[in-house]
Amino acid sequence: MGLRGAAHGEVKPDTVPPRDPQAHLREARQRFPALLL
Repeated sequence: MGLRGAAHGEVKPDTVPPRDPQAHLREARQRFPALLL
């Protein structure tokens, strides 16, 4: 649920931030497929 802010341009993970930026994008796309095309 920490990536909820990503939809608003905020990157505040409630857990340890992923070392790989791509991992963050992959997870974000799974959570917000319609917002991050």
